[in-house]
Amino acid sequence: MKRRILLLISILLLTSCGEKTLTCDRGELSGEQCIIHETKEVSYKCQPGYDYDKKLKQCVNVMTIDAKPKFICNKGYYQGDGKCISTKVYAQTYERHCISKNISDDDELSTTEAREDGCFEKICLEVADDGTCAEFKETKIDYTVDWACPDGTKQIDGECRKTSYQGKSYSCEIGTLDGKKCIIEKTSEATIKCDDGYTLNEKDNICERTIYEEAYLK
Repeated sequence: MKRRILLLISILLLTSCGEKTLTCDRGELSGEQCIIHETKEVSYKCQPGYDYDKKLKQCVNVMTIDAKPKFICNKGYYQGDGKCISTKVYAQTYERHCISKNISDDDELSTTEAREDGCFEKICLEVADDGTCAEFKETKIDYTVDWACPDGTKQIDGECRKTSYQGKSYSCEIGTLDGKKCIIEKTSEATIKCDDGYTLNEKDNICERTIYEEAYLK
């Protein structure tokens, strides 16, 4: 109190002389005091395991777990042995082999011929001057049939089959599927906090405080 009285007397004396005035290095002068308004950004506190996401304005906890394999077989596939399997039947290819008992190995003019109506033996009866056959005798003969499967197929139980497999698909009971992982994101509200000495201005969502300092003569 005594110091303030002395300060006022000094101010009056100096002011009357027109030489000195009160001033502040910061803030605004109000009487003999400098009023300083300070602000700080609020800080957000999250519970353990959560991080504050500025974009979402929430606390976020991201977990990653392995997705479970799930077999959803496409049309034409069936589930078996932990896979989606498709077995398609393809048409067989046939080859008829004619059996001739009357054509010797050195007979180059006689032949056998496989046609839709069977197998036929063509025996040359007369040789022309140019060495070709002038007259044939045709006789129907026995034949055997061999059948084969197209390339890429296999003979299974008397049929031509091709087996293909569909890969596994994955699913998540909770979370979002990302490849073979389930991304689980949990959110919670953050706690707004101000540093010691600051008060929350809820309207502007900012921390603020007011400091009073004595003005000084200049």
